[in-house]
Amino acid sequence: MNRGFWVVLSIILVSSAAFWFRQIYRQRLPDMPEVILVGTSADYPPFCFKENGQITGFDIDVAKEVCTRLNKKCELRDMPFELLIPQLQNGSIQLAAAGMTPTRRRLELIPFTTTYLSKDPLVGLSLATHTPPITSPNQLKDLKVIVNQGYNADVFLSKMTISKLVRLPTLNDAVQALRSEQGDIFITSLNTIKPLFDKFGQETFSFFIIEDTNESVALALSPLYAKLGDEAGVIINKMMADGTIDKFKEKWHVQ
Repeated sequence: MNRGFWVVLSIILVSSAAFWFRQIYRQRLPDMPEVILVGTSADYPPFCFKENGQITGFDIDVAKEVCTRLNKKCELRDMPFELLIPQLQNGSIQLAAAGMTPTRRRLELIPFTTTYLSKDPLVGLSLATHTPPITSPNQLKDLKVIVNQGYNADVFLSKMTISKLVRLPTLNDAVQALRSEQGDIFITSLNTIKPLFDKFGQETFSFFIIEDTNESVALALSPLYAKLGDEAGVIINKMMADGTIDKFKEKWHVQ
């Protein structure tokens, strides 16, 4: 037998062992945990952020209401945005509430509930003092463009020819970079700029809406907890029907 045979055999054995380990691990998981671990990235107002040391926001209210209707305790886990999907995949968290859009790529990795927020387009946010004014996506290719890494704006810009793209981990980092003129423009979602206007004054900024970039938001689910995912989806539909989602939108000034 040659060396190639043993290499192939080793790969098959390792893959088989990993498969059976996952199957056994799945069988040991409860259908419905007593405490639902909800992952978030608390740096994205108004969806999820910290206020007086507590994690709060539109998505957090949605997740907590789902847990309440399931008659389960809710425990929030704050982490970097890019860790949410891996943590859902391995079952370390059961839900994720972080203003996440169920893109085609993400749907290949994890399931989502029904979207409960839509028509949240991307916007270009710049300082009002920027010269010349930035009013169109056509100007981006020659500008220093700031974006939050891993978010939909990052995905959108990665398909464009941008000579100077600055990827930063949090909304606060991006806004600080914009205000200190380390970049010309920040690309984000429309619903995230209202808190910035409240904090710094709307007159500080200028913005334009990027056409055909409507985002939607849903709770992300762990594929290892199918029953929880199914019931969470049913509850989201009921919350949309009974006006609970609209109440949260009004509370957080989300469109």
